[in-house]
Amino acid sequence: MTILREELNEMSGTGKIMLDQGLILVPYRPRSKAPMWLAPNRPGWSGNSEDLHRRADVTDLEIWNKWVEFAPSLNIAVMSVAQVDADSPDAVALAGELGVSSEDAVWIIATRRGWRAIYRPPASVQVWNLIKAGGVDMDLLVNSPAVIPPSVHPKGHLYKWAQGHSPVDIAFADLAEPPQLLQQWWSNRCHQTERWQEQDNKPLMQPKGFLEAIRGTLQANAIKSIRENANGEALTNCPWPERHKRGDRNGSFSVNFRKQVFNCHVCQVGGSFQTLADLLGIPVDTVERRPKGRVRSISFDDPARGADSLEH
Repeated sequence: MTILREELNEMSGTGKIMLDQGLILVPYRPRSKAPMWLAPNRPGWSGNSEDLHRRADVTDLEIWNKWVEFAPSLNIAVMSVAQVDADSPDAVALAGELGVSSEDAVWIIATRRGWRAIYRPPASVQVWNLIKAGGVDMDLLVNSPAVIPPSVHPKGHLYKWAQGHSPVDIAFADLAEPPQLLQQWWSNRCHQTERWQEQDNKPLMQPKGFLEAIRGTLQANAIKSIRENANGEALTNCPWPERHKRGDRNGSFSVNFRKQVFNCHVCQVGGSFQTLADLLGIPVDTVERRPKGRVRSISFDDPARGADSLEH
């Protein structure tokens, strides 16, 4: 397959490269972390009311080119991949300890605060999204949209492929799966989040401000306002719609603000609000104090420094 490297620097060419490799494209709003949705007068709209407000996944090059014409400065994301998104030196170091290496067949993107490594999803290990895995700025994502170059970060940073680690250099079919050490670590942490973190058979109680942070984060994802009943129970939309076949528009995510527990009836993930905070990336201050000094993201002054840190 002959591909001009220049095509990676423009949206139509990048879309063709990815579609030719069997990937699904997702148009993202310009300089945004939000995907575009189907609606009347938008590319791919079928006129079917069931498609209204569904994410605008694209499998056809003609439709993709119409999106580029519709929003010339849009961002581009791909589906069907696994991502290791390391946004600080500590996160990059942890990724290296878990086997992430530039010596493997992996796509690597220079981001605003670090690096993103893209693999084929694990075939034999069940994993799902983990936010701030290991207590550092490392997100482990599977089958979630991966924003790729030449997209632009909301703060103006242009995403770039690392030399030798672009779709031109490595076809999607030739991508490696995440390292075995990372797969095992990732799987173990996923299944730990399914267990309720309890003390004396009761969830750890959180302060009022923390509950408001939980409510606000869930509300940002909700289609309608969250209203709990007299027992503190409420149903809302799952924060991880990618784990649902067609997103979560029916409110399958149950939360109880009195007992401070949650459960998704589709994802089969549940536990205490402490677990939910870990998954959502919300700082926690519980009666079971965590070590002080959370890792803070640090921008790389020298892009080469980040690249070298991947080579372990």
